[in-house]
Amino acid sequence: MPYRAPVEDFAFLFDHVVGLDAVRQTERFEDASEDVTRAILEEAGKMTNDVLAPLQRAGDQTPAKLENGVVRTSPGFADGFKAVAEGGWIGMSADPEFGGMGLEGAVRLGFAKELAEQPSEEKQQRLFDKLVAKAYQQGKALNMASFLEIDAVIDPVESRQWILRGLNASGFKTGRHGGRPFVDTF
Repeated sequence: MPYRAPVEDFAFLFDHVVGLDAVRQTERFEDASEDVTRAILEEAGKMTNDVLAPLQRAGDQTPAKLENGVVRTSPGFADGFKAVAEGGWIGMSADPEFGGMGLEGAVRLGFAKELAEQPSEEKQQRLFDKLVAKAYQQGKALNMASFLEIDAVIDPVESRQWILRGLNASGFKTGRHGGRPFVDTF
């Protein structure tokens, strides 16, 4: 039996457990009407059912692996990621090349009301530039520890060696062929 996303279960949680109605009363989420929330939930369910769930078996049978310093994903995962990106499911602030709106798009969307309230296009542009600069500053890796209250920031240059050392030291084997565990790219 194929996996079916539990859309109705999530709708129940939103409506009766989480208290989404109270969240919708806030200015920030006033546009998240029941219809909008339901449409997003149903589209997420379709993406899961039609694109992501079918990839799980391929991922189990042919896991991602590291070959000569290059990660080889499971068959279909690249197309799956492309479908996710084309559907707009990547973070809003992600680079447009990878399916996002970029920080500029996220600022335009997130601060649309504040930008529209500016008395002139010049003041609107100045506020926009200021907000984008702040978003980039807050997004810098060196600033992430203080902004998100993270204890440490991993340097991407060193992270591959750390991960490989950890995997090699664990001795943990998984899969039918005794390969190493893999990271699900979704």
